[in-house]
Amino acid sequence: MTRLSRAERLKRRQEYFEKVFEPYYKFIESLPEWQRGLATSLFMLASLIAIPTVVSLAAVGPILVLTAGYIGVSRYLSPEWAQLLVVLGILLLGTILYGVRCRYPGWYGALEMAVGFFFAAFAINQVLGKPMPNDGAIFATLAALYVIVRGYDNIYKALKVGEERTRRWNLLFFATDTTAKL
Repeated sequence: MTRLSRAERLKRRQEYFEKVFEPYYKFIESLPEWQRGLATSLFMLASLIAIPTVVSLAAVGPILVLTAGYIGVSRYLSPEWAQLLVVLGILLLGTILYGVRCRYPGWYGALEMAVGFFFAAFAINQVLGKPMPNDGAIFATLAALYVIVRGYDNIYKALKVGEERTRRWNLLFFATDTTAKL
């Protein structure tokens, strides 16, 4: 299987989005001129609201799964083993998040914004005296994930250009076969 070049991947992505949004473009073109700007603005506003919502669910979903997993697993395992499984799950999730950060920095930025919205909600609830259930555990898990991603980033910064392990790192996280720093 040959790897597509970045330009070819971008071209295919563009063709895909043109195909997906074709009905929208036809609808916009069918509108009178004065309504086109309004319809486009409403579509952009809906996107700005929908994207952080979806990303927030994607960010909090794995954490809820880990928490539910801990509760479910702790019935059958000793607390030490259950904690070990949760820690390994958080480490795996942190590794996946670093891969997302390397390959899709825009999506990772949106995810960071969603976590920021969560932290803002956390702070507002604390000020209002309405703490969320288990908010300390979720806050600590998000902080742990952030520290793991930052740790991976610092390891990458320490890698040297031209080394084999730099090539392996780039293949794993950036999906690029090169010994150069990206």
